Amino acid sequence: MGNKYGLKVLVISIILVIVVLILAIFFLGCVSENPARDVAKTLPSDTIKFSYFDLQTMRKDEDLNSLYMYFTLLNIYARGLGINIGDIDYYVENSVTVFGGDFDIEEVRAALAREGGVKGEYKGIEIWQGIGGGRSITTVAISGNKLIFGNKYAVKDCIDVLKGDRKSMYGIKDVKDVIERMPKGIAMKVSKEDFAENTVVYGIVLMKENGNTLKLKTILKFKTEEDAKDYAEEISKELGQRSKVDKIFDIKIRRDGQFIEVEGKIKIKDWTWTKWPI
Repeated sequence: MGNKYGLKVLVISIILVIVVLILAIFFLGCVSENPARDVAKTLPSDTIKFSYFDLQTMRKDEDLNSLYMYFTLLNIYARGLGINIGDIDYYVENSVTVFGGDFDIEEVRAALAREGGVKGEYKGIEIWQGIGGGRSITTVAISGNKLIFGNKYAVKDCIDVLKGDRKSMYGIKDVKDVIERMPKGIAMKVSKEDFAENTVVYGIVLMKENGNTLKLKTILKFKTEEDAKDYAEEISKELGQRSKVDKIFDIKIRRDGQFIEVEGKIKIKDWTWTKWPI
């Protein structure tokens, strides 16, 4: 009898641990080996584009300090949320803005109240509305260590996706196809805008190659294989000249059916965020 009781307790304990881990992943916004996938799963399907920036890695790596310093401009927004740039592990920019990190939520709530915010709830997620009067940032959602802010409709759209009541951007096959080809990087972008004629979705990843070099990778999906083939021939002729202007070297082009992947390297000292597509 005692053994059966002990086994039952063990099984229940294991189940509880699994449940806690699942909830932690959902609410704490843990980022996997493919942050672009995680982000796309939280954005509605009609999202046109987003960019993800791994501020924690840039902040901790001395080689990337010049890249990180650009983001100190975010302090303008961070202070209004009761945090500072050093608290933000990652930053997502799209129709809403997402800050992920280890935040003092009570400080965040106090700051939002000072900004005129009114606390409420939407589908079980804490939201603050009416922040900053007539300014564009009017609603903030607090979900674990994620702060999602923007206009109230865009924020609620994201919550609908999180709750499974709306299709995510990742649920679009073309988007998913590109994301699954993207390696992890310090900056990642996915867009449904036209990159070239007959592209349907593209992704861009910025990675650290070594102490003084970055690697830039672009993945393009075209409507047809023929479209991809035509573009590969066209871009091969142009890249030589463009590489001199942008100081990109070791450029490689690879075509795989409807996909084209372009890789290149650039010295960290030559990189500026003006090179990152808006």
